[in-house]
Amino acid sequence: MKSAVALAIVAAMALFAFAFRGVLFPAPVAKDAPVLNRVARHSLSGMWLNKEAATPRIYGVMVDNHLNAWPQSGLDQAMLVIEAPVEARVPRMLAFFSEEQDVKKIGPVRSARPYYLDWNAEFDAVYAHVGGSPAALEFLQVDDTIDINEFSNEWFFWRENGTRTGTFWRAPPAGKTMPSPPWSNATRIAW
Repeated sequence: MKSAVALAIVAAMALFAFAFRGVLFPAPVAKDAPVLNRVARHSLSGMWLNKEAATPRIYGVMVDNHLNAWPQSGLDQAMLVIEAPVEARVPRMLAFFSEEQDVKKIGPVRSARPYYLDWNAEFDAVYAHVGGSPAALEFLQVDDTIDINEFSNEWFFWRENGTRTGTFWRAPPAGKTMPSPPWSNATRIAW
C-alpha cells in the first residue's frame, strides 16, 4: 500500500514538472536575440504583432467558383476563403482581404447571399458584391455592413470583355448578349 502511494506521489510530481517545465526550467535566451513584445494578433492571419496596432479594415469579396469562371484572380492572396454552394449547387466563395494588401485583381465578383453575409459579419468586413438574392439585398438595407454593390457603386469595379484565355467568359443565353463579369482590386475597394 505504501509503495502504491509513493508511486502515485512520484507520478504526480513528474506530471507537474512536465506540465510546468517552461516555468521551472526556462530555455536560455541568447544575448543577441531580439525580444518580441507580442501584444496583439492580426485579425485575419492570427500572426503575433510586436506592437499594438489599429485593427486593419477587412474586405469580403464574393467570387464565382463555377467551372466556367476559372481562372479566378486574387484568391491566392486572400487571407481566408469560404466556399459554399448557392442555387443549383453552383459554388461561390467569400474571399477576405486586409487593407494592408495590394491585390491587383479580384474576381470575377458575384452576387450576395444571406449566409455569406453572416460569415462576413464575423469579421465586421466591408462586403463587395454585384447584386444579390432578394433576401440578401433586404438584409443589407437594414444591417450596418458597409455594402459595396456594383449596381450602386460601379466605380469600385470594372468589366473585361475577352475570350476564355485570361479573363472570365460565359456564353450568353440564345439570342442575347451578356457583359463580362465585374472585377475589382484592393485599391478600388479600400478607397
